[in-house]
Amino acid sequence: MTELCTIIGGRGYIGSALAPYLRRRGCRVQVPDRDSAALFDRDLGQVYYCAGYTGDFAADPSATVEAHAGLLSRVLKSAKFQHLIYLSSTRVYDGLAGGPIEEDAVFPIDPKEPRHLYDLSKLLGEWLCLNQAPERSSVARLSCVYGDNLEIPQFLPLLVRRLTTYGVACIPSWPHAARDYVHLDDVCQALFAMASQRETGIFNVASGENVSNLALSRRILETSGLEVTMSPPDSAPPAPPPQISIRRLQERLGITPLSVMEALPDIIGRYNQPPQEIRGAA
Repeated sequence: MTELCTIIGGRGYIGSALAPYLRRRGCRVQVPDRDSAALFDRDLGQVYYCAGYTGDFAADPSATVEAHAGLLSRVLKSAKFQHLIYLSSTRVYDGLAGGPIEEDAVFPIDPKEPRHLYDLSKLLGEWLCLNQAPERSSVARLSCVYGDNLEIPQFLPLLVRRLTTYGVACIPSWPHAARDYVHLDDVCQALFAMASQRETGIFNVASGENVSNLALSRRILETSGLEVTMSPPDSAPPAPPPQISIRRLQERLGITPLSVMEALPDIIGRYNQPPQEIRGAA
């Protein structure tokens, strides 16, 4: 029987990629608006909660809390669903050091720190899932998600877009600033596996590898000949991020995401072509 799936926040970056992924696997997908009565007057089946606030969260705390926890609370309390996956973020680990950091880590959170609004609201969403519907919900903590769409206003797409347009790029960033990158395809695969297995608890959906800006630039130069330079900003350099453990992702779901160092040459090569070649590509 075809599984019914509902994506809340299905028009965002993750949700808009997840919908066609699920349809290709035979799922019947519905993408209601966040304020739609359809969330509460019909069966939602498998829910993927992709809603999030992508603007300046500190400037609009009410919208941030509503997206990350308010609507979620109402869905968990009043909606009819079989299982729900809540999309959180490995940014909640930013105050930690070392690693690998497992999903049961304890967080240093300061309610007076404006930056921690994001962490607090995401952790509240996690708490709601794990306490209001512990037997039929799970949490996916995503690291820095990248894909083939270069129009996304994030660091890696911006870098590739500049390189493929101008042949060189100067980035206002610290060479040793690092991120854990996970490809959008691996994210969709992990979410689908969590749903198929009706997993509970928390999963880190990450690569398990922190890659610095310097390492990215060297990889780009050696595989494409395109040069990246960096001009550090006036602010203090960021603290090294913790390493994220993906042991649970590997052992329970059988997924080991592709390294960005492996994926990057193909992404650059696809866009670093004459326009007519890109238009003729399948």
